[in-house]
Amino acid sequence: MIAKKLLDKLRALPLTERIALIAMFAFVFFAWDSRTKAAISFLILAPTCLISRQFWQDIRQSHLIWVVGLLLLYILLRTLSSLFENPDYIYFQLKDAWRLALLAGFICMAWVLRGHQTRIFAALAIALLGFWTGRLQKFPWHVLSGDTQWWQERMQLGLPSEIAFGQYSAAACIGLIILAPRIFAMGRQLAAKLFIAVVWALFLALSMQGIFLSQSRGTWLSLIILAVLFLFAGAVFYKQLKPGNYRSVFAAAIIGMLFIGFFNYETLLQRVTTEMDTATELVSGNLQDIAPYDAQGNVKSIGIRYHMMLFGIEHWKKNPLFGLGPGITQPLVKDEWPWQGVKIYSDLHNAFIEILLRLGIIGFVLIALILLLLLRIGWRAHQEGRMSTDLLILLYAEIALHLLGALTNFRMLNYDWRYYWFLFAGILLSFDRSFLTAGKKPVL
Repeated sequence: MIAKKLLDKLRALPLTERIALIAMFAFVFFAWDSRTKAAISFLILAPTCLISRQFWQDIRQSHLIWVVGLLLLYILLRTLSSLFENPDYIYFQLKDAWRLALLAGFICMAWVLRGHQTRIFAALAIALLGFWTGRLQKFPWHVLSGDTQWWQERMQLGLPSEIAFGQYSAAACIGLIILAPRIFAMGRQLAAKLFIAVVWALFLALSMQGIFLSQSRGTWLSLIILAVLFLFAGAVFYKQLKPGNYRSVFAAAIIGMLFIGFFNYETLLQRVTTEMDTATELVSGNLQDIAPYDAQGNVKSIGIRYHMMLFGIEHWKKNPLFGLGPGITQPLVKDEWPWQGVKIYSDLHNAFIEILLRLGIIGFVLIALILLLLLRIGWRAHQEGRMSTDLLILLYAEIALHLLGALTNFRMLNYDWRYYWFLFAGILLSFDRSFLTAGKKPVL
């Protein structure tokens, strides 16, 4: 009966919107499961939006999209000028400029979602299912039959890096906790409630274990900071959040984290105590003693990040206003990085310094303005009653999670983060007032 109603609603949509909606749901499922299938889905979604007259009528009224257009124009001009400044780096400049420009694809996601929370929560649920479908397919199941302590192995399970796995597992964990009362409310009968509770607990346990398996200290620290911020948000939105609905959720989450943390105690202790000497030098201010490698020539991840920051700032100062071009980092590190080791780095592991180095203050300000406008759109929609409180906190938390992780990592050019941006930035943008002019409220 429910499936029939959904199909009837889908048939009632205009053809272009129907195709775009199906492609969008396919895209969010395959985003972290199959890179090829995700790309194909988006290549169906984007043209369907671009050929719609309503799409162009709506987006031209959005202040944020004009800023995105200005950023794209700036990237184009900066790329062209960089080709003359560093002709040997043409390939890198063009490649990374294109990857930065692709981030504008979140506009298509926003237009299809159009601030309709039924679509948004469906997209989030499908994305969670697709994410863990992809991870479980990549899990080395053979280790379960051996004596290997697989939970102490650092894993990325098919994603480009362990850090990415940690961040997206954390994002899933955050979503499951914040949206828990809404998820439980879906069940009306006892059997349905129990089934939903079991499925929720299973996904939460998987997400928590994923956080530990990634062994990403940056993600762990980000979650601690977010927990404090969430307590503050809970105080601000105390009445709207209905705290009674969250007590059992928090209790279950804390018990689950303690249990899984105890299970991963050795891994946690080993990662936290690694490079304590570097951490001590940072806290004490003995920056001149921080080394990128230990006595055996092994990389010290904190130490090398510190020197990468210095390297990036030093070269950014050569052109602080415009930067050195969108693709400068990889060839620059290859040619001038003073700490050459076994590993060749393609970025500086800090998104803020990367943006300054590549696009200068102008590019940095434009990107910051886009983020601020997105947050403003979400806040305004919440104040006007168009966005629920739990969704607002979720979206803010997912953006904050990346910004905190960006202090020690740079993923803006990677497909996996591009899709993360499409999903959460697209949801925020979908509440822009310009999309309210799209006519009647979507039926699905």
